[in-house]
Amino acid sequence: MTLNLTTDEFRSLMKIVFLGNWMANAYRGEALPEFEKIEQLILSRASSFGAEEPVNFDPKKDAWSYTREFDEEMQEFVNDYNIEALYDELGYWLARRDLMDDIGEEKAAGLTPAGLSEAAAPYLEKYDREFEEYGIERIGIVSGYGEE
Repeated sequence: MTLNLTTDEFRSLMKIVFLGNWMANAYRGEALPEFEKIEQLILSRASSFGAEEPVNFDPKKDAWSYTREFDEEMQEFVNDYNIEALYDELGYWLARRDLMDDIGEEKAAGLTPAGLSEAAAPYLEKYDREFEEYGIERIGIVSGYGEE
């Protein structure tokens, strides 16, 4: 397959490959080879597209890598994603906890998925507003809560 990309389009492709590989492998002890292989293939072609500045080749490792500057640029995307994912997940689990505290597991079990989502909506909205206004500044552990 031949790709006809401009230098800017290829740099965008490198960003997508970086972020995809990061998503797949960031929390693994051992990287998934299929992602690593594609990343190496794309990086090896950077000079063909006039996009060689963000990559380095290490002959000792026989592998391509991103420059520190490119990596730092990509970390901004990663950090933005991590913050939003934290708020989404934390809000979901806190809303679910609060809903269960209010209606109980038995009543929740009788709701359809749509009904459960509808019942949780006010709780989710509360946490969305909280995170938007304060981030995690007011989140903490309440001593004695839930203890017998």
